[in-house]
Amino acid sequence: MTATITALRATSLLTPADRARLVANGMASLQTETFDPFPVVRLTCRSLGTVWLLTEMDPNGTGDIAFGLCDQGEGCADLACVDLSAIAHADDRARFYRDPAFRATTRLSEYLARARRPSLRAAC
Repeated sequence: MTATITALRATSLLTPADRARLVANGMASLQTETFDPFPVVRLTCRSLGTVWLLTEMDPNGTGDIAFGLCDQGEGCADLACVDLSAIAHADDRARFYRDPAFRATTRLSEYLARARRPSLRAAC
């Protein structure tokens, strides 16, 4: 992690540009069954070891549910939904951070394939 990562509450975990890209990806996902986006934002919780690579949000704007590759700190990453508003109430031990330096280098399917390699899933 870089020193520039700042702690944020759920209402500010995403920049307006992040939110716009996530919603646009959500719309594309509804229109194209084989849609395979680049992750938009990386969220982490250092104390829990949680990492989320988020790719999309509901384009209908119903809440703060995001979708992407989630590792809940157990080394067993999988695709899942995340309620961003739920982490607004996290205490300081479970503070989430947005990595402003994150730039996706590949599509979600490749990140998922890497996470599912047997050597990385030994703890599962």
